[in-house]
Amino acid sequence: MTGILNDGPKVLPRNVCILGARSYEEDERELLERLGVRIIYMDEVKQAGLDAAFKEAFDIVTRGTIGYGLSFDLHSVDPQDAPGVSTPALNGLRWPDLHPYLSQCLRDDRLLAAEIPEFNPSNDIDGKTLQVIEALLFEGTFAPEACAS
Repeated sequence: MTGILNDGPKVLPRNVCILGARSYEEDERELLERLGVRIIYMDEVKQAGLDAAFKEAFDIVTRGTIGYGLSFDLHSVDPQDAPGVSTPALNGLRWPDLHPYLSQCLRDDRLLAAEIPEFNPSNDIDGKTLQVIEALLFEGTFAPEACAS
């Protein structure tokens, strides 16, 4: 993306925030820290509370920008709510707690793009992870009933 329209970055590291991280490969963590990307690790989320952590993340991605993007990695959700990922990790964010915050983003006119990576249907138990995805896809004015026909 650095070559689109003009040379250089399109997203500044100061406007990137990773919320709810539990682990990183050492090289990846070092790069993010060197670039100045704010990582709010799960321990910090649990200590400060999701409300404070999300507010900080939202302030970072919207400060001095015309819009923002959202990458909702399904690994961030605790496997009891979303088991359908390749490598489930305990101690994630609980979906009932997280859902209102993501819904707020999806209704925000400044949201320019969103993605939901890491879905692995072969590991999804009772369609729980699919229900999480559908809850997000059908937010706002787009109603699931419209897809039934």
